[in-house]
Amino acid sequence: MKPDLDRTGAEYMSNLSSPARSKREAWATRGGTRTYIQEMGRYALHRDEKIVRRMLGTGPGKLLDVPCGTGRFLNVEKELGFTVIAADYSPTMLSTALEHGNVGFLRADVFAPPFAPESFDVILVLRLLFHYADPMSIIRSLAESLKPGGRIIFDTLNSYSTRWAASQVLHRLRPDPARRLHFKRPCDIERETAAVNLKVVERESAYLLPTRAYRYLPRLSWPCLETAEALVPANMRVLTYWHVCKE
Repeated sequence: MKPDLDRTGAEYMSNLSSPARSKREAWATRGGTRTYIQEMGRYALHRDEKIVRRMLGTGPGKLLDVPCGTGRFLNVEKELGFTVIAADYSPTMLSTALEHGNVGFLRADVFAPPFAPESFDVILVLRLLFHYADPMSIIRSLAESLKPGGRIIFDTLNSYSTRWAASQVLHRLRPDPARRLHFKRPCDIERETAAVNLKVVERESAYLLPTRAYRYLPRLSWPCLETAEALVPANMRVLTYWHVCKE
């Protein structure tokens, strides 16, 4: 499974917008990887892991974590019994993730996945899709690497959440297209996944505030935060996690 970053996915890459290209390269050269997960705060790390554990279930099976980032889910994936392949386009992220043992690593580009068809039982794609205007193009390309009945777990940013409101203000103050986030209504994601022959198995929405806000909150507040979330309609929470299956 050798990475081939010269295989640019010519048809797709030729249509990739300039802001999307800029964002892709900015992430590839991002430094400070050791502080990246600290920026989220302990509550968000705990909440993410809880949801991911439940949606992944248990192995055996071959799992692709892309982009793996600094590798924050790799220990969970191994603990659940999966054979793990971790991929990222960023050499700096991979340099930190490489500290994890018993994992296969490679540098790979989600816009031109170098994986053979029907290679994986599960693909995990977190904190990526909402950086691009057409997230389903990424999901569609990765789905080709799923075995029949294989699963993808991914997340999207919800329209009309506090994160959406903050983004509207920030984009006016700092109108850089390469930094823009893209928000989706859950009903639109359901329609778009069905169009690429993926069936929604389950979904879960979380967070009343942008995840970085939670780094300032003490552990004692965590139960209250989850109770408060339950009182807010799911489509107004910040993130929705999706568990879909290849039909």
